[in-house]
Amino acid sequence: MPPSSPPESAVPERGESLTLLAFRRFRKNKLAMGSALFIGLLVAIALFVPWLAPAHFAEEDFLSTYLKPGQEGFLLGTDFLGRDV
Repeated sequence: MPPSSPPESAVPERGESLTLLAFRRFRKNKLAMGSALFIGLLVAIALFVPWLAPAHFAEEDFLSTYLKPGQEGFLLGTDFLGRDV
């Protein structure tokens, strides 16, 4: 049996890099694109943490116990020790 030839889409045209071909295949895969978007979202959240939660989670402020979300700069409120939730 003669060896089968690769499909036409897998054969790079002159001037196309393997990186470009790999990116095109990656872009066609819906699961891979969804995963890349999710990872990008996680990275964006990690970069903006200092603005989202300016108070350190272990700082205690007994005068600020059980604050409602959004009060005094606590995004999700405080617990019984006045720590940022």
